[in-house]
Amino acid sequence: MFNTSHILKVLLLFILVTTLSSAQVGINTTSPQETLHIAGDDTTNIKVEGLSAANNVNNLGIGNSTRVYANGNGDLTLATSPPSVEIVLDFSNYLDDNGVTVNQTGGGSAFTRTNRPLNTTFTLVRDAIIQINYSVSWSIRKNNNFKISDQRARIIQTGIYLVDYSDNSFVTQDLDGNAINPATVNCNLFGDLLNCLGTEALLGLSGQFYNNSSRTVGEANGFHNTGSDYVRLPAGTYKALFAVQVSVGNASGSGNIQFKLGTANDDIQIIAYYYN
Repeated sequence: MFNTSHILKVLLLFILVTTLSSAQVGINTTSPQETLHIAGDDTTNIKVEGLSAANNVNNLGIGNSTRVYANGNGDLTLATSPPSVEIVLDFSNYLDDNGVTVNQTGGGSAFTRTNRPLNTTFTLVRDAIIQINYSVSWSIRKNNNFKISDQRARIIQTGIYLVDYSDNSFVTQDLDGNAINPATVNCNLFGDLLNCLGTEALLGLSGQFYNNSSRTVGEANGFHNTGSDYVRLPAGTYKALFAVQVSVGNASGSGNIQFKLGTANDDIQIIAYYYN
């Protein structure tokens, strides 16, 4: 049988356990503000031996800091973090050296958007800021036999545009819904080229001048435009394609001009900076 002393001890133990189970616990503090409150300055640390380098292969070791994650069950773990920076596209000769031909018949008021290469894509596994760097080659002539000789300055502008691989649509807005290089244009797909009257959605716009005064003397090949740009994009798969515009102030008396994009090495690199 239990006497009064035993009953009091059991009652006190019950009250103590009940109080501790519902109370806030403080370490280095008598007034905890949360379920567990550890007070102290920047020298205060928590030691979990199961997360040490000796006991956990995901610990980066002495002299390094390893991120602690909470899994779906709320457990604290050391896990290999996904990459925060990744090169998602890197080509040293992106376009075939036959080039994309653009015949200038007037002053030039439209960008020709190439649709090659057709099957090269890059994938963002998470929302990211992407950095685009490119160098694209070009040549310019009167025709296959002669060089330009009218001494008129021509502007050769190039850029990159992106296509959403899921539906083959232009990417005209960034992750936040902002227009990429906004402009009022009318783009139409026909054959192997995309013609677009303006710079809408073009990235890394770059340009240089060209003129020549002799049909037989002067450089016509081996030129490059380089460009770089940034844009915020949602996760997905994309294609990066080149666009080019050849323009001149006065084309009267010049006749057709033959321009080719991608006649030598064409480098493109896209780097993804992922959001954590």
